[in-house]
Amino acid sequence: MAPGAAGGAVAVVVDDDPAVVHRLRKEGFPVRLADWVPHAGSLRDAQEREGRT
Repeated sequence: MAPGAAGGAVAVVVDDDPAVVHRLRKEGFPVRLADWVPHAGSLRDAQEREGRT
């Protein structure tokens, strides 16, 4: 398991953004793509451009 910021361990990170999953995987974190949640273009735009979730 990967170390967490507070000294604990990260069992797995789940995210619906393929870019986030790729980045975390490169950094050695155990990660899973939340493929049961479609990564909608409108949601991505709001998160990336407007800083909203």
